Amino acid sequence: MEYKFRNFEESDYEFVYNIKKRAYKSYVEMFFGAWNEEDQKRRFEKYFNDRKYDLKIIESNNTDIGFFDAEKLSENKFEINNICLIKEFQGKGIGTNILIDFIKMHSDCEIFIQCFIGNPVLNLYKRLGFKEYERTKLHIKLKLISK
Repeated sequence: MEYKFRNFEESDYEFVYNIKKRAYKSYVEMFFGAWNEEDQKRRFEKYFNDRKYDLKIIESNNTDIGFFDAEKLSENKFEINNICLIKEFQGKGIGTNILIDFIKMHSDCEIFIQCFIGNPVLNLYKRLGFKEYERTKLHIKLKLISK
């Protein structure tokens, strides 16, 4: 399935929040207890203010299906912060294609990514060549080093 990126617009705020909530709510509840909507909205507001200029909305067939956020850490280092898709578009290879395209585009760079412990996306990251370099109480941190 094909995808494309478009720049984030202020009108996308609720769309991105709701996708992020659906993607992370079960992990927040697993590690921190009940989901506190007010607290999570505050956290999202901070994330949003820090990252809004780097957020990309993922589209397929002129439909918004998710968002992507990557950060340039230095000349040859990037961190992928989020690849979140709405449920109906998960498992169709879109996230995989986004990662593969990003890796190809930055083949001479180190690329970092992380996921919550227990998130099945870890298998995809490892399949694409990411190696675990650190494990915290919450996250598995991985990196891909250019060849």
